[in-house]
Amino acid sequence: MPCSHDQLFWLLKNLLKLQKIDKDDAKVYTRLADAYVGEKNYTLAIKNAKIALKKNSELHVPYMILAQVSQVRGYKKYESYLKLDEKKNKVFGSEADKIIAQRDNDKKSAYNFFKESKSYLLKANQKTDKESVKKDIKIKLKTLNKLMKETEPSFFD
Repeated sequence: MPCSHDQLFWLLKNLLKLQKIDKDDAKVYTRLADAYVGEKNYTLAIKNAKIALKKNSELHVPYMILAQVSQVRGYKKYESYLKLDEKKNKVFGSEADKIIAQRDNDKKSAYNFFKESKSYLLKANQKTDKESVKKDIKIKLKTLNKLMKETEPSFFD
């Protein structure tokens, strides 16, 4: 169940206190990363997930968080690509050229984020023996593969 803004604020405040007490606890950094995802502060989520992995590279959850962030960022680019693809038919000349260039850039960015997300999920899968997590990863990979197919570079790109 999603947390309210106040709950996330309280959680972040307490996790930051824990971080000061035990700077070597990878799980604190993992929880911080997850809380930052809830706040949509993806920069700090990535930073804390990577710190967690430096502290303990055997954890699967930081990889799941990194995969989630990459997928969200990729999907934003994918949505932009779709909007620009529609818009390109309504403009002409240099304006159309600019829109097509941005559309192609967003498509490429989306693909790269989806590819990065897939890589993180595969790493998470290697780090866990929990069947429920493996099942969740399998579902996420199926979605990512569809998104990657939609955004993969074509022969003409």
